[in-house]
Amino acid sequence: MASIKKRITSKGEAYVITYYDLSGRRRSKTIYGTRGEAEAWAAALENRKQLRRLKNADGHYINQPVRVMVKAAMDDYLYSVSSNKAARTLEIEKRVFTLFQNFQDDIPLSEINLKLMEAYVAERLNFYGISPTTIALEIRTLKSFFNHQIKYGLIEKNPTAGIKLPKVQKKTIRFLNQDEVEALLEAVDDPDYHDLFVTYLNTGARRIELLEISFTWKDVDIKGKRIHLSGKGSSRYVPMNNVVLGILTRRKKSGIRVPFPMDYHYLYKKFKQYAETAEIENVTLHDLRKTFGSMLIGKGVDIYRVSKLLGHSSVTVTESHYVDILDRDLADTVKKLDSLF
Repeated sequence: MASIKKRITSKGEAYVITYYDLSGRRRSKTIYGTRGEAEAWAAALENRKQLRRLKNADGHYINQPVRVMVKAAMDDYLYSVSSNKAARTLEIEKRVFTLFQNFQDDIPLSEINLKLMEAYVAERLNFYGISPTTIALEIRTLKSFFNHQIKYGLIEKNPTAGIKLPKVQKKTIRFLNQDEVEALLEAVDDPDYHDLFVTYLNTGARRIELLEISFTWKDVDIKGKRIHLSGKGSSRYVPMNNVVLGILTRRKKSGIRVPFPMDYHYLYKKFKQYAETAEIENVTLHDLRKTFGSMLIGKGVDIYRVSKLLGHSSVTVTESHYVDILDRDLADTVKKLDSLF
């Protein structure tokens, strides 16, 4: 059985879990959180060890697996994927797991079925009034979790299979025009936020990609005039134009610890305040990224290069975001033939 001891470290309060793996080797794991979280991790570890003991040489179970509870399985899942997922993704998954646990008391994984999942969807849509887009995200997150449990042999079938979700309405892509960009930047009274917003507009970075958790001075190549951006499980290099080069060179010379040490959540509130001051409606911080793409397309940059700069998974994704601009561009291109015939 694992032992748990409290420690005070430079990072704060922690719990050190000491345990033995299946080969008998002594190991330890440090959990920065509450004792309850440490105990949940230790319980999940014992569950997994017990399950592996119940398998024979062919990988089949000798008898029925132990009853693994949902909360312990979710805690174990978050730990096991924490090293290869972005912090923002982990934050979303943890929030979705909390919502699901609030909906249903802690029960064995084997008792979760399609009927229960349909009840969860109905409650989220009808009682809480969330959007079809949000419930689709939650179900995708839970589906990934259940697939993970199938891999471990804890369940045989994914209970989200067969769920019929409401149709997601296609959203109109919002980007700022030149007048709106100028009004927004004029409303910003903090030079740090002004630098950050201008950098978003000139790099197409996602919100998390310019903040401390993902972006440090190691990601800034002043000499090579490029920055390294990482988000959504991928990374890319984006060249710096003279505007961004000037901002980051100046900020680095100031001795600031990281390029943009802003809080992820507070940043959203600040942007909203500035947008209201500038009297710009229906706009979010993410729209600065879309504005970057729209400006490039408006300048005649081909969709392939725009896709690479934005870090989209494929050109098809980029086309779907800027289809209206591309259609107008095609129409304008054809009109150029009017004078020929």
